[in-house]
Amino acid sequence: LRDPKRLANFAEAYRSLRDIHNYGARFISPMAWNGSRGTFAGQDGFVSYTALRDSPLEDAIKIVITRGRLMQSMEPGSMLAISGKEEAIREMIEEHDCEIAAINSSEDFVASGYEDDIQKLQHALEKKRISVIKISGSVAGHSKLMTKAAEEFKNVFKDVVISSPAKKFVSNFTGEIVKEEVTKVEYWCNQLRNPVQFAKGIKSLCREYNSKVSFIELGPGKGLSYFVNKCRDANNYKSLQTLQLLPSAREAKEIERIG
Repeated sequence: LRDPKRLANFAEAYRSLRDIHNYGARFISPMAWNGSRGTFAGQDGFVSYTALRDSPLEDAIKIVITRGRLMQSMEPGSMLAISGKEEAIREMIEEHDCEIAAINSSEDFVASGYEDDIQKLQHALEKKRISVIKISGSVAGHSKLMTKAAEEFKNVFKDVVISSPAKKFVSNFTGEIVKEEVTKVEYWCNQLRNPVQFAKGIKSLCREYNSKVSFIELGPGKGLSYFVNKCRDANNYKSLQTLQLLPSAREAKEIERIG
């Protein structure tokens, strides 16, 4: 795993999720957004699955490390966060031989592909005054560049028992509350290769609980809150709310300056 921060983030998210669960939360559905404000999160499915089942943490760590190595070993690429109307954006992404890697809201997407193709796409979008942010890193997640990684990923599950989750959670692959599909190796391979359905996941939870849902942002930043609030406003989910446990980097600097 070339980036040790990935494993550290996994451990931190796991611990936070278990704490909230132990405090007696009636329903926990971990979600993570992919690609906004120049950052990338990609281990959310494994955090959910590991923290909400009765099985060894060691298995998940092994899976996360192997997944990271496989992704890093693929051809280098790039990712681009885009804000705009889906129809026009989707057409331009396809014209530049890129793919949609994540759908974070009805107007927020992440494109993934080869570096040169992403650069050309970025220039084309900027010419049309469409807001874009280049995501740091050299991995073209959730794109055709991950096809081989998804195929090889099957091997890591040979000695792993995939049991049913002890709690329900939302899949970032289907955008629906998970069922027994998460006990299949193919599910986790498809999750690596296919787009993140974050916006659909928000709607699934709202549908399940009549929009009376509180989203807690565990890490620094406001990525999850930003997309959840956009979904709330677009769909008039008056009971939907977000909470932040940590200040953003900018807020932390301001607190340090004042204090």
